[in-house]
Amino acid sequence: MSKNFKTQHGKGLFVEGKSLEEIKELQKQGIVKYKEEDNDDGDDEDGELQYERTWTRSEARMWLSQNDFDTDDYTEMPNWHSFTQTDPNKYAGEIITETSPADFDEEDGVHFILGTWEGEDGEILTEVQSCRFYHGEADKAGEEPDNE
Repeated sequence: MSKNFKTQHGKGLFVEGKSLEEIKELQKQGIVKYKEEDNDDGDDEDGELQYERTWTRSEARMWLSQNDFDTDDYTEMPNWHSFTQTDPNKYAGEIITETSPADFDEEDGVHFILGTWEGEDGEILTEVQSCRFYHGEADKAGEEPDNE
């Protein structure tokens, strides 16, 4: 499943009450809150996804290395191990969160953040900007992400 933010260049554009710059910053930071409680459909009472798996940094690095992704630019986020693949400022188009990339299911806790831009011939180009792996430490501690 992908969550797309349809945007156009310029100031004053808002999507679901957030400006383009706010959306890009949230995507960069991975500000997403997930709950501990579970019910039969895999969503919690607020309708947010439960992850069945948590990742250690070394497990995430191993998967990335085995699949020819960069592991050098690492950031630990409140609930995520994030590995930057390309400069997020490169993208002038959509920022897309792919929540079931590669052979993963959504519950596996792996997100690819995709950046898009318009190529010279007008076609829309997409590449992986960062790879994120859920570790859930803030959720386990009952913490709220700082910027939410």
